[in-house]
Amino acid sequence: MQIPRARIRSLMVAALLACAALPGTASATAATSDTTPANTGSSVVVGSTAVPKPDHVVMVMMENHGYDDILNNTSDKPQDQAPYIKSLVAQGASFTNSYGITHPSLPNYYALLSASDTVRTSDFPAPSSVDADNLPNQLVTHGYSFADYADQALPTQWLRYKTTPGVPGNLNPMDKRQEEFPTTQDGFAELPTVSFYVGNGMQSMHDGSIAQGDAFVKNTFGSYIQWARTHNSLFVLTWDEDDFTPANHIPTIMVGPMAEAGEYSEKINHYSVLRTLLDMYGLDHINHTADADVSTITDTWDMSKTARLQGTAGRCLENHRTNPAETDPPGLWHCESAADQKWIRHADGTIRQSGTCLTATTNGKTDLADCDGTPTQTWQPAADGSLTNPASGRCLTVPAANPANGTPAELQDCDGKLHQKWIVPGYHAHHSLTVDTPSTVKPGAATTVTTTYTNDGSPVALTDASVSLAAPSGWTARATSPTTFTAVKPGQSVKTTWTLTTPADETPGAKTLSAQATYKNAKSSDEGTGSVDVPYTSLTAAFNDIGITDDQNASAGAFDVTGHSYSAQALAAQHLTPGSNVTAEGTTLTWPNVPAGTSDNVNSTGQKVEFSGKGSKLAFLGSGVYGPLTGTGTVTYTDGTTQTFSLGFSDWTLNGGGSVPPAGSTVAKTTYRNKASGPENVTTYVFSASVPIDPNKTTEMIQLPKPASGYLHLFAMATSS
Repeated sequence: MQIPRARIRSLMVAALLACAALPGTASATAATSDTTPANTGSSVVVGSTAVPKPDHVVMVMMENHGYDDILNNTSDKPQDQAPYIKSLVAQGASFTNSYGITHPSLPNYYALLSASDTVRTSDFPAPSSVDADNLPNQLVTHGYSFADYADQALPTQWLRYKTTPGVPGNLNPMDKRQEEFPTTQDGFAELPTVSFYVGNGMQSMHDGSIAQGDAFVKNTFGSYIQWARTHNSLFVLTWDEDDFTPANHIPTIMVGPMAEAGEYSEKINHYSVLRTLLDMYGLDHINHTADADVSTITDTWDMSKTARLQGTAGRCLENHRTNPAETDPPGLWHCESAADQKWIRHADGTIRQSGTCLTATTNGKTDLADCDGTPTQTWQPAADGSLTNPASGRCLTVPAANPANGTPAELQDCDGKLHQKWIVPGYHAHHSLTVDTPSTVKPGAATTVTTTYTNDGSPVALTDASVSLAAPSGWTARATSPTTFTAVKPGQSVKTTWTLTTPADETPGAKTLSAQATYKNAKSSDEGTGSVDVPYTSLTAAFNDIGITDDQNASAGAFDVTGHSYSAQALAAQHLTPGSNVTAEGTTLTWPNVPAGTSDNVNSTGQKVEFSGKGSKLAFLGSGVYGPLTGTGTVTYTDGTTQTFSLGFSDWTLNGGGSVPPAGSTVAKTTYRNKASGPENVTTYVFSASVPIDPNKTTEMIQLPKPASGYLHLFAMATSS
């Protein structure tokens, strides 16, 4: 193992604690352990210094590439390059001896989240068949939180866990869409304890190139990774399996303030990653994480950050005891560089000095006591600068505006005010940076954007502050008010206005504006993002899905995520041909005038579409996948007013014939559907639906509905009187 030099001395002691080897694949023979068997009950308790306790963990599973494919690739082809992922290796802990559990892919997902081998094939399991304890259940039942982000069918088809093992039908499915993953510092601070993210085939490298996957990791998680480094949070990047070799050797990379940069050769697999996560939060070792040959990852963690604990009025917490026999509590003194004002913030949540821990007492004060791992010694810094003791639910407080030296710090009810803001060792207090944008901007147009930088997380002024704004390629952002500020006092906000100009040929879709702010002696910059939509010029321009194929060439179909599609011939028999008129909902709509096998509908997820019309109803042709389902959209009128609406469709197969559509909503019914392997005798439907709009106004733009689950497909849209 290549050990960072700073840790060699400490690891000489740690080396006496030998770890058992882990199996690289499911068929590997377990190595003989020279340690006692793993504890099969509770894991390392909260307060242990063996592993950190991150505020947030984001774990990303990529697919079907081995360690050498990603990190030792000598190809000079652009599609084989992964520069960003390689940069993460330099920033974090890279495990050179990391392995998937087995082949094929799906069992590795269950291995990582449950250490269960209940699922052994690539077949999606029936809900009743998955009854193993799992990470989501452990987190939620012990007061933590879990969420998962996925694309395509994953929310309903993969990783189905019982929230309560043994309770039939009580499922905790993948429940969030990719676009719900936050992009701002405020959003990152609201993430659950553990997040699990699965990209689609192009993003995860399953179908796309290495370069595409590398860009996905950078674009989706780059801002979070930067934020995590100063917010006691962790990013884990791993692969389900390699490209089907017997070795199953995969990359695993962990980046965060607690993950010391270097290459680590301890043998790990999905079970040991899960066991480490369980130990981080004092949870039970479940299923195979309790096996004797599965060990917690311990070598990589940097467990301490040393600095002053600084509050308002220029006061720092000081241990002014001159010998161990004294019992004076820590007091507030003018900040200086003395050793008795230096504190170590451990990743387990304790704040330490001279081998003792800062402890909350029952009388609302603090004390120094032997470290015992109890909640009275745990301190949680928050994005607003507060420092909370979870045992009492109260915040560390400077009790007066200008306290005398030696005044003890107190625990008071949290109020978010200045006297409860601290600069905490190893934690970068959040200073809000927002980017306010209009909802849309058309190609070639100019608009005004405002950035607001607020010192809402520090007890001291931010001096020599500056703000910048980065626009998408080809756009211009010109400041029309100051971008530099001599000082931003606690609680103060400073604004900068910008003129944003878009290119005349800008493509439709959501565009991100990224702002950065920094100040004197800042350890990292504060970041904020805003989003502005360039609308599609028509519903046809927004088509992003192939739902109709020719019976002789059905391979392009992608109406659902398993490659099924409507048959063009079967639809023609129902009078739905390219460009044909369809009478429904009291109006005439036009069926997509495009060839079979090309994009012919919108997978509706909130896209904004220019649409001029007038009537009492807004009518649609479409259907749902994994329905019935509904989504909420918005009508914008030419006078600037808006109106929300709810649109629903039945499932395009009526759930295999198990449901009934609303009366009068069926536009077409076919007796079969297409798949690359040939036609399937499954009845499919096209439906109509409408929503009321203001008949006295003219529509200017429609934001298409975004369903809470499943997939809502739209073929046509029109107004009706």
